[in-house]
Amino acid sequence: MKNLVKLATVTLSLLTIIGVTKEAQASVLHNGWNYSIDSFNDSTYRTSPGSATRVGGGTFEIHAIGMKDDIENNRITFAINANLPQDGAVVPVANGYSHIGWGDLFIQTASGLLGVNFTNANDSAASLGVWRVSGTASVAAANDGWDSNAEYTNHVISRGGNPTLGDLAQHQSPFGNTTHSVISSGQRIGDVLAGDLSGLDFGRFGAFGSQTFGFSLDRSLIPSGDVVAWLIQECFNDGIAMVANVSEPPQPTPEPSTLIGMIALAAMGIFSTRNKIKSKKVLVDA
Repeated sequence: MKNLVKLATVTLSLLTIIGVTKEAQASVLHNGWNYSIDSFNDSTYRTSPGSATRVGGGTFEIHAIGMKDDIENNRITFAINANLPQDGAVVPVANGYSHIGWGDLFIQTASGLLGVNFTNANDSAASLGVWRVSGTASVAAANDGWDSNAEYTNHVISRGGNPTLGDLAQHQSPFGNTTHSVISSGQRIGDVLAGDLSGLDFGRFGAFGSQTFGFSLDRSLIPSGDVVAWLIQECFNDGIAMVANVSEPPQPTPEPSTLIGMIALAAMGIFSTRNKIKSKKVLVDA
């Protein structure tokens, strides 16, 4: 893997983000999906090898991310709307052409940081799957990318763009001023599953990227409560974050036969108590 520099896991909580600034906002719920909409003019890209870096549109523009908390099917599903395909693309870089792909999806929960590698076509040290993350890395230098979040932000603003991370402001990037975008170390804890994108409607929010793809995770892998999920491309040419909530798992409903048995036992207990009271009464009267 290219230039994998380890970073200690960032501990990030939704309360910390909101406590620091009011710029963070929760995702919008529509038709069972949570949506975070990114700025449509904050990606950077080259039109030919060695050309100046342009801002807005282009291959790396991210439009939106969606999350569905599917309790019925025990799945959490993520969907991305952007111009970069799931397995990346060969694009112009400083010295010719090169393949550049997506970073890993990170999910900060109350129990720690999770990471999801959903493609074989990136520079992550992790294989396909869901990971409990202990280290992250930047691969921007190897992918014609930015040295820091500040450098990227300043360039976008200087060209009239509006750099944001969806539900977070750009300066609230969960990895601070670094360009970390992939897992460098951790423990694999689950699989990436096919995503059911039924009901998904990015168009309602004006998000019309050329590519829409998604994937699911076993719901039991993500603790309930507030979460922050974010995704940044290998080159740090754009990124997006979502502030959302995973609901408590439903409590199992007893089967009818079990319920009848519980009622019967309760009734027997009441009957037994009444008999004891009655017996005591008889003894006192005697």
